[in-house]
Amino acid sequence: MFKKNRFKIFAITTAISLIPLIALCVTSGILLSGVKNSAGPDSKLGTTASNAGAEALSAQIESDLVIRARYITESIDAKLLQIENNTREVAAYTEKLYANPENYKERPLYYLEPGEDGILVPHIRTAGGINYEELLPEILLLGNAADVLDEYIVSGINVSASYIGTESGLFVLVDSNASLTNNREYDARTRSWYIGAKESGNLFWTDIFADASGRGASVSCAMPIYGPDGEFLAVAGTGAMMTQISETVTSAEIGEEGYAFLLNNRGEVVISPKNNAIADPTGTLIGESYIMSSMEDKRTLADEMMNGRTGVLKLTLDGSDVYVAYAPLSRTDWSVGVVMPAAEVSKPVTAMQEEINVLISESETAAADYKSTAVIVIAFTAVAAFILAAALAWRFSKTISIQTEDDDDGGENRDEDE
Repeated sequence: MFKKNRFKIFAITTAISLIPLIALCVTSGILLSGVKNSAGPDSKLGTTASNAGAEALSAQIESDLVIRARYITESIDAKLLQIENNTREVAAYTEKLYANPENYKERPLYYLEPGEDGILVPHIRTAGGINYEELLPEILLLGNAADVLDEYIVSGINVSASYIGTESGLFVLVDSNASLTNNREYDARTRSWYIGAKESGNLFWTDIFADASGRGASVSCAMPIYGPDGEFLAVAGTGAMMTQISETVTSAEIGEEGYAFLLNNRGEVVISPKNNAIADPTGTLIGESYIMSSMEDKRTLADEMMNGRTGVLKLTLDGSDVYVAYAPLSRTDWSVGVVMPAAEVSKPVTAMQEEINVLISESETAAADYKSTAVIVIAFTAVAAFILAAALAWRFSKTISIQTEDDDDGGENRDEDE
């Protein structure tokens, strides 16, 4: 009887102790499942993070390309500004001469003789059919502009010539190598810089052209000159070599295989390390035309650049997938393009994604190891807790049984005494 009761007490006590043990195991299982879901970046979270990171890095690289294009345009604009300042200064000074001729002394200017070394010597040339005597009063007046004409040539900013062309057919100039161009006859009124300034009524930049003296690619900046009554009288101009500007474009370091190029207002690539523009019969440089290309990507790019936009496009140029960032110049209607192969742009993106995948794999492994260790610890803990609970239950049942037995023996003795 006592043994039977003891077993019942043991079973009940053990069963009761199993309830929190089972709850512990269930809770641990839920927590481990949560650890797997949160620590296992092989889920959508890891993929999303990798894709988001790749997109952010690509956007940053594209932004850097645009910044690079803008840096080149700012560098070119700074050089063009020097040329523009020279033109404005010569124009302003010449307008003062025409406005108040009585305030200036007579300073004669002469033709250069054939073979004469005329470096930095102010001199004149005239349109056909005009002789020196006919223009003498104007020559003596414009001789006062000699000092301002040679100021910027001396400063060494690639200015090759500074000049004034008049409506009367006079051409006053200072040329860095005048002995190459000392022919007496020259009609400025037929030149693009003169016509452009006269028609626009404002500062005018010519197309890039091949210098007639064989000094390479050049550009002219011109500005109209008016008399006190608003009458058009002349045009002041500055001729500049494109040497520094070309170097700025062709020497630009764009990644490992990238390059920069300059597109003119006709949609032609006139400066590029990849190809050379050639001069037409008028001396204007003609480069590859993107706007007239049979390739849609080139036409799209040219349209963006010719309309003065700033941005970046992924397209195909000459059979290669590339990114092209572009930005306009502020002083002319040219635009700078910066080209980088798509493979070079995607290289750091791919490297970043591979690094993220490695981190994901390492995290998955760490999470799996943690789960395995946790399962083992929980299992050992559960077994130990069960054994301990069973031992305590057995002890408890034994104690209860002994007390019950003693109580029953005491009762029998009392009955006998009575």
